[in-house]
Amino acid sequence: MKKLLASLLLSFIASYCSADNSVQLVTEIDADHCRLINKNVCVTEKRDEKKAIKKCNKWHINQASEQGANRVLITDNTYSEHRRPHYDGSSKTIKTREYLADYYACDLAEVSVVNDTQQEALPVNNSGASKSSIEDRLLRLESLKKKGLISAEEYAAKRAEILSEL
Repeated sequence: MKKLLASLLLSFIASYCSADNSVQLVTEIDADHCRLINKNVCVTEKRDEKKAIKKCNKWHINQASEQGANRVLITDNTYSEHRRPHYDGSSKTIKTREYLADYYACDLAEVSVVNDTQQEALPVNNSGASKSSIEDRLLRLESLKKKGLISAEEYAAKRAEILSEL
């Protein structure tokens, strides 16, 4: 379910980032250069999951902008159904979707270097650092070194820090 959410999120990121250039949807946060501003949840009764994601992405971007954040990280989603009685005695199934997001204020000078070298975004992962995210971080770090954006000493120190998370 989370992989589906991440893939749908990635398909919408480009179109929503253009709505407000100061706020971007991201799939990971660099904790060294970002601070948490707020957490918020978007609730929708849209039946179509793509439309629900589209609605909540726009909503989260607007909320983040109002609160002074420049990054939105969708962290979790839930889905539930309940029956609502109709006036004629029948009932209707209501599908409720909730999308939880964290709003961050990130130092754009530092974050833009990371985002420029990142070729593809990572899926949402609430279980901590996985091997694939560590591998991607190491590849991104190596790319920064090859481009001359960080020194050999900075590379070695950060690489050791990432590997210590294994």
